[in-house]
Amino acid sequence: MEKYTRPDKASMKVAVSTVEQADKQYQYVVDVAEDCRRQILQEYRAEKKEAVYELLKNISVEDLNRQKQGIRVSLLKNARLENIYQVLCAGRQRLVNINGIGEAGADKIMKIARLYYQEAEKKARVRLDDTQKNPRQAAILQGLYVLTQLQEGVERAGSIQKKYHESLQEKIKSARQMQGAVGWLFKNNQQKQQALDAYHQLDTLVQRGYAVQAAKLYGRTRQVLEQDTALLGQQAFERNTAPFYAQLEEITGESLDEKAYSGGLSSEYVQSIETLDLDLSLMRSTLRQYQLFGVKYIIQNRRVLLGDEMGLGKTIQAIACMAHLKAQGKTHFLVVCPVSVMVNWGREVAGHSTQQALEIHGLDRGEEYDRWKQDGGVGITTYETITRLELGQERIDLLVVDEAHYVKNPQAQRTKALGRLAEEAEYVLFLTGTPLENRVEEMTFLVSMLNEKVAKKLERVAALSTADSFREAAGEVYLRRIREDVLTELPEKEEKQEWCAMNRREKEAYYQSLLEGNYMAVRQVSWNVEDIKDSSKAVRLLELCETARENGRRVIVFSFFLHTIQAVMQLLGDRCYGPISGGISGKKRQEILDEFGESEPGSVLVSQIIAGGTGINVQAASVVILCEPQWKPSTEEQAISRAYRMGQKQRVMVHRLLTENSIDERMLEVLQGKTDIFNNFAQESVAGERLKEMSEESAMKLIIRAELERYQEEETLAQ
Repeated sequence: MEKYTRPDKASMKVAVSTVEQADKQYQYVVDVAEDCRRQILQEYRAEKKEAVYELLKNISVEDLNRQKQGIRVSLLKNARLENIYQVLCAGRQRLVNINGIGEAGADKIMKIARLYYQEAEKKARVRLDDTQKNPRQAAILQGLYVLTQLQEGVERAGSIQKKYHESLQEKIKSARQMQGAVGWLFKNNQQKQQALDAYHQLDTLVQRGYAVQAAKLYGRTRQVLEQDTALLGQQAFERNTAPFYAQLEEITGESLDEKAYSGGLSSEYVQSIETLDLDLSLMRSTLRQYQLFGVKYIIQNRRVLLGDEMGLGKTIQAIACMAHLKAQGKTHFLVVCPVSVMVNWGREVAGHSTQQALEIHGLDRGEEYDRWKQDGGVGITTYETITRLELGQERIDLLVVDEAHYVKNPQAQRTKALGRLAEEAEYVLFLTGTPLENRVEEMTFLVSMLNEKVAKKLERVAALSTADSFREAAGEVYLRRIREDVLTELPEKEEKQEWCAMNRREKEAYYQSLLEGNYMAVRQVSWNVEDIKDSSKAVRLLELCETARENGRRVIVFSFFLHTIQAVMQLLGDRCYGPISGGISGKKRQEILDEFGESEPGSVLVSQIIAGGTGINVQAASVVILCEPQWKPSTEEQAISRAYRMGQKQRVMVHRLLTENSIDERMLEVLQGKTDIFNNFAQESVAGERLKEMSEESAMKLIIRAELERYQEEETLAQ
């Protein structure tokens, strides 16, 4: 009796052909992605070269002799070579043929011109801002869209191919040896055993869903490619550019300047952080280079204040930290944030990762809190809620504190409650785009909640007021990157002061508010007239909104005052969305933002600057109007950053409505002085006593007194 029985011929054929077909389907998915990448790289390099050429066209041949090397620029100009681009296009031989230059001169010129080319290569950036007219940019966008749609499937197919492809070829070859009866008879026992093992392994693979998974991934890939990916890509890009640029950055492998993405940390320290391996398999989104560094920095240092400028994606970095820690076996993550952004946090967690969020807020917070303590996950709660939670020895793997400057008062109950949570957490991440506001003490206090040792070092260097000493002292706790340094594709931002002249009714209302000494009323100059039609600021706002509509743009209007907000709503009527104010729920707030994001060009979102200046993303708007100057520069910066942030495609226009010969002029003087100080401290991390300024109320009393005296003096002279 034969020891090795050959399986049924039909069964063998099915097993072999099924595995072969599945292997080809997996390979097809991988090949589609590779083809997209090759196409993107090819078109990108062509666009990059064009961008380099544009930079070189703007560099005059005069610059060739900047180091006084004896280059006779006049000879180049006589030969109609006006810029570096033309010099490089001309080439060495044409330069040699120019009378008076010669071979040595040509070599010197070409050497300097090539150095300019190398510098231009470093500076040139490809912006996908003309995809409807530029075929290369359109092709890049189309490829990026396909990759974004197929990302999870491609990763899955690639992983399976890597695991099985090579070994399957041998198994298929061995199994085929069983298909012929004659051939089987002449195989020795070892060969027959190998063939049987191969068949059983192939059959087992089929039974475990190898082919079913391949068919699904292949089908999904074909489905995407059969769509109008050019149109769909354009539409998706207009909604949100961020994932496209993240993919492009990953594909091209172009790196930012180390100082830009590391916030100026020392090279040695940066290298020690870069060695950390991240597991982001639970993330749905691709991170930018600076964001990956941020996640590594947080994981390595454990207790961190991430002070990235607004619009750089601090939230996604926090979610990526959770994903990495979850992959390492950690389970309990807690986010503390203002109530107005709870809904947004839940959406961001679900949208960027495979984890789900649980809101711990409201009357039933105890039950949800108990469920989170038992099962883990991403709990989202508020500053108010944590003061009412019964805190014990909680297990918190990562505590994330959004808008961390909310806890600047050490005596506040929420600060004390947060401190207790931070003590129990293994990792702590404070997030704030404006960590310091106006006082260095706030920064030091926040750092003290994370690392007492570093806080004491900061106190010692505060008086030195040098960026380098501050960075060195805060390096293991504080990381801040600047928008313009890392979002090189960000469109330009233009800020304009819109000065309005007061009419008679505005002057009467303004003078009355000065006499009453009511600085809140004084600050509403032009808006506090009885009839909004008499407001010069209102007239200018209408004009700006109409221009935005004609140019296909959406607008967001900010004011500190509810009275002004109501006046704007009355003025603009049906084109308005909102208002967003402190009195609306987080759910309602998100509904307003969703509706505005899908609205027609010319639509206007109206918001209180405090309520809407944090925690919302409004890339749909590219025109920002500020109804009056704000006391803190950070308040204005936060508001503008709602639109001027990662994902913005259009140039952002910022209009400040200002009234001549009024408190607005004084406010600008104060604001500019504070902005200079704020920029030095928040962006360069320079600390010092100069940040200590008088309170808003005291300063406003002085300003009103000076305004009243000026106004009365002008009235006297006019008589």
